Amino acid sequence: DGKPKLRVDEPSSAEVSTTPNVAQGSQIRKILCNRGLQLHSVVVAGATCQFSLENLCPLLLKDLTNSSNAEVSVYAAIFPAGVMLGVLVAPHIYGRLSSPSGKLIFELCLQLLALAAGGLLAALAALPAKSVRVEFFLLCLACIAIGISFNYYIKPGMHTLEFGDSCATASSMLDTVGYGTSVAFQFATSVVFSSGGSWGHVLAALSCCVLVMNLGTVLLFAERSPGHLPKGLTCSKGTRLGLLAGGCFCITLQGFLQLRFEPPRSA
Repeated sequence: DGKPKLRVDEPSSAEVSTTPNVAQGSQIRKILCNRGLQLHSVVVAGATCQFSLENLCPLLLKDLTNSSNAEVSVYAAIFPAGVMLGVLVAPHIYGRLSSPSGKLIFELCLQLLALAAGGLLAALAALPAKSVRVEFFLLCLACIAIGISFNYYIKPGMHTLEFGDSCATASSMLDTVGYGTSVAFQFATSVVFSSGGSWGHVLAALSCCVLVMNLGTVLLFAERSPGHLPKGLTCSKGTRLGLLAGGCFCITLQGFLQLRFEPPRSA
């Protein structure tokens, strides 16, 4: 037709093969360096360690209560039932809260519920075996499950959606950190039991995990909404560093408990 044709240069095969890889690597590094995701991974790690109690629940009930195998298999369902209740109820309450500070306080209240129930469970475990009614153990387990359900199932998905097309990558990173920490905790639990430790030490370590969750939740909120911190939670940079040091102390304490009960090596 006599009109000039628009000529589009085809990229070379090397450019086609390397450019997406470079872009993907850069995107992954950007996600890994995101401070919000790093702080959220701390919260997820603590919640996943708490959720590992679902695997230990039948063993705990068998050791500390006068329950048969048939009864334990039924009683152990209290933990997933508590998680289900938390997943159904907590998001509706969270969605009705209009202020960011109110949402933070609600999230911390759930974590404190898990912390209080874990402390009571550790106190019950310190009593003579099979001397406490099973209902008290079930109540503590249900409260722990409700308290961690929001941070284990709901909040990670809400955060990773902010990464847009990379939300699946961000979600996989959170899951990797969480389940990796859970595996390490399960191995540490085995070492404690094989070295003469008790349920009290395991539950104390789980309580430390909740404290780390509290720390990560507050720092994450301060990072994302610095102007909306409740008055009682407003802190200076030095105080935040102190809180971070306290979290590190909790993690170190868990490692100390593991080393404390490590059996002596035979010559």
